[in-house]
Amino acid sequence: MATSNRTFLVEEELDRHAMPGVYIELYGWSNFVLPPPSVNESLVTTFYAELSQATNDVVVVRGRNVDISVNSLRQMLELGTCDENHEDTLMQRFSVTRVGLLGPIRHRICEDPMDLDLDPVPNSADQFHFSCSKLKRIFQVWHKFVSHNIIPSEIPDKVTMEHAILLAIQQNVDLDLGQIIHDQMLRCVRDLQLQIWFYPRYITKLMKMFGVAKYRGDYVRRGCWCSRCNLIYRSS
Repeated sequence: MATSNRTFLVEEELDRHAMPGVYIELYGWSNFVLPPPSVNESLVTTFYAELSQATNDVVVVRGRNVDISVNSLRQMLELGTCDENHEDTLMQRFSVTRVGLLGPIRHRICEDPMDLDLDPVPNSADQFHFSCSKLKRIFQVWHKFVSHNIIPSEIPDKVTMEHAILLAIQQNVDLDLGQIIHDQMLRCVRDLQLQIWFYPRYITKLMKMFGVAKYRGDYVRRGCWCSRCNLIYRSS
């Protein structure tokens, strides 16, 4: 896996001033929207290097077993339990939307649904993206968070199919972030075309949760992480 040139897509803090708190409380995301303040880049890259060898959702990192099961990720994110049927509902909506509900989606989330130029995503037969500037203000706030913290994107100023669906249905579906993040971690390893590492802040927290040792030479970034700071860091 060629990873030497990958960058770190750092998770965003949700702008609570622009987002009604009722949505945060609805999902129980009070802790999720405030990711940990530090990133151990050395541990993150080591984690992903070992993830391809994981067995039964257990990754061995520096001699410690790290559980990346959906339940473990929910615990790390301090999330509650989800409806057992929520994932089927979410996937059904993804499937249905792909075959004909783009119109209703864009009417819900876009400022001017008719002024929407769709650009094809390279190497994808059924994907598109469009500028996040076309979104209504409240959905622009959601999109910044979604494209960094839930379904990471190499083009965070663009709205992809998955982002549009999540934005459109977020008030009606009980999202299982543990499942989504689990699947995206695997995508980060399997997609050799990707140029970014996903979830560095959450993975750093996961390593701490399972007692993975920090080495003296580890490269750790700390401090303020917000939209006014650099969100993507070049691996040293």
